[in-house]
This record gives sequence, C-alpha cells and structure tokens, in this order.
Amino acid sequence: MYIQAGIILLIACTLLVCDRFYRINEGFYAAPMGATRCGVDMPSCEGQPEMKCLNGYCQDTKPPRLPIATGLPVYP
Repeated sequence: MYIQAGIILLIACTLLVCDRFYRINEGFYAAPMGATRCGVDMPSCEGQPEMKCLNGYCQDTKPPRLPIATGLPVYP
C-alpha cells in the first residue's frame, strides 16, 4: 500500500516539474533574427537611434503600439 502511494507521489511530482520546465522555456528566445550583437569586447548600439544593448543584442526600446487605424471598435 505504501509503495504504491510512493510511486504515485513520485510520478505526480515528476509531472509537475516537467510541466513547469516546459512552460518556462516555451516562450524564451535569445534575440530576433538578424539582430546585431553588442556588449563587452563588441561594438555598441550607440550609432542606432532608439536602440539599447539588451542581453547581448541591439534591441528597440520603444514599447509596442497598435497602428493608428486598426478598425477595432473602441468603447469608453
């Protein structure tokens, strides 16, 4: 009886760990395709306006915005 409960508990814990591992890693990406590398002993992003060195890549610092005319209804 105790052995079966231990096996079930072990399987449940393993499934929880695997679930957390895959959820954490599914949305991670190092940089967009074609991004310029920057950092220590590499060129900086200073020549490019609105760019900053983030995680070793030159990336835009402006927050994303919707286009002006999206066709989506806006309610107050």
